[in-house]
Amino acid sequence: TGGMGAYSPSRLESKKLEKKIIKKIIEPTLKGLRDLDNKFKGFLYAGLMIVDGEPFLIEYNVRMGDPECQTILPRLKTDFLDIVVATIDENLKNINLEWFEEKSICVVLASKGYPDEYENNLEIKGLKEIKLQDNEYIFHAGTKINNLKIYSNGGRVLNFVIKSNDLKIANAKKWETIATGLPQISAFFDYSNNIKQPISLVPAEFFGGNPGEFAELSFGTKQTLDGSLTLRQLLFDGSYMIGLASIELYMDIAKKAKIKTDIEVKKATISAYGNALVSQERVEILKRNLENVKNNLKEINKIYDSGFTELENVEQLTISYSSLKNSLDYSIKLNKTSLNLLKLIIGFDIDKEIILEDNLTGLILKNTDLTMPIEDFDIEKNIDYQLALNNKESQKTLFNLEKSKALPTLSAFIKGGYDGNSDSFKFFKSSQKWYGYSFVGVTMSVPVFSSLRRSAKTQQAKLEYEKSKIDLLESKKTILIELDNANSEYQFALNSYNNSFESLRLAEKIEKKNQIKFLEGLISGLDLRQAQLQLYSIQNQLLQSMVEVITKKINLEIILTQN
Repeated sequence: TGGMGAYSPSRLESKKLEKKIIKKIIEPTLKGLRDLDNKFKGFLYAGLMIVDGEPFLIEYNVRMGDPECQTILPRLKTDFLDIVVATIDENLKNINLEWFEEKSICVVLASKGYPDEYENNLEIKGLKEIKLQDNEYIFHAGTKINNLKIYSNGGRVLNFVIKSNDLKIANAKKWETIATGLPQISAFFDYSNNIKQPISLVPAEFFGGNPGEFAELSFGTKQTLDGSLTLRQLLFDGSYMIGLASIELYMDIAKKAKIKTDIEVKKATISAYGNALVSQERVEILKRNLENVKNNLKEINKIYDSGFTELENVEQLTISYSSLKNSLDYSIKLNKTSLNLLKLIIGFDIDKEIILEDNLTGLILKNTDLTMPIEDFDIEKNIDYQLALNNKESQKTLFNLEKSKALPTLSAFIKGGYDGNSDSFKFFKSSQKWYGYSFVGVTMSVPVFSSLRRSAKTQQAKLEYEKSKIDLLESKKTILIELDNANSEYQFALNSYNNSFESLRLAEKIEKKNQIKFLEGLISGLDLRQAQLQLYSIQNQLLQSMVEVITKKINLEIILTQN
């Protein structure tokens, strides 16, 4: 039946399919509403079926689907109330729908027997004991409250929803652990063909023979076939108990690992974006410098043709022009490489053009903050500290796991089957007789002696746990040192930027004055070239100091980020 679960986004989703749905189904629907002058406000939920890549409309609902709604809304980043208000005010064109990147899945817990005849009014216990993570939700579908207790009140009772980028892995690991303690059913089939039947010796006096003598007898048939089913249920296993208790820790580790990955991606993206802006700005600076030298070269050639300067001055400017031209050509290629690297990091089509709307100066103004909230830093909310804490808890769990292996395991089983016996292979004939059997039992396994192997592994796990506690303390010290160092480097980067900015203003004045002096014949081309080289060097210093401000700011922000 439908409605037993959902996941988002659909594996069938693609830009090509989206265009087909809009063109084939959505646009004709909207046109029909306009033709009927029907100003509908609300949800218009299209139920689709995809056959060989082509969409077909099954139905329309003027509500969201169930349980599709439970998987879609947790992924919605835009405020849902803003969407509703904009719909009422006919202002949807100004709403930009944004979605979280995580995938989500909803599993429906149904009453026994659903969708046929099912039991109702069953008390639901244990809901309060479930500790939900930030990415986990429980929605009530068919429930009711009676005397402060929750009872089932329908076929589909509860929806469990989880949102994660590592959904498949996390969900599989979670159920892998839980399923270990659930009933296990195994089927066995055993066929034997006694090519030479075994001989058994029995006292001959049973058959009238002499005492002390034995008769040779063969028992049974030549061929046997046995089929059976075994149901096993784990009753107690220390390892399983530890595994259940560690599920929450495992999910938290996966969540923290995702946060750490996002932070590293953010850092790499900002670094690539900053480098792309620098390479772009360097190209523009070199173009201006080249144009300036080109104009100077024209002027000095005119002066040389008039006989008022030496050829060496023309040659010096020619050398400057050629050097700048080579630098510009190289920078253009480097700019292309920087943009391609940025595209690669952000997942942008490398063959498409990308336009950077920011400029370095504006970006620096955004990243110049002398009041970073260092005094409000809470190390327990730092992601690296949290990962170290998770490692300590993980090692503690492994230590407890090794200790639990010294405990007995207890399981119950019930087995039933049929035996068939024959001197020839006729087991599938109606004349074949089958003899049924069934029995129940309990199995207990008690570790007794393992030649100290179990003790050695427990001791090793204990040492790893003790080491993780030391690592946590070291991590705390390291983070505090890194925070102080990151703050110092950020302040130094700001000072370097301010100094480079002031130096650039002076270098531009000096170069401008030397241009005038050169064209008036007061200094040589070598003197002008030295002033120009000084300007170019400070321009590069300024660009590098801008990158440093951005990089050091993000390093500091990463440490200060509270999770």
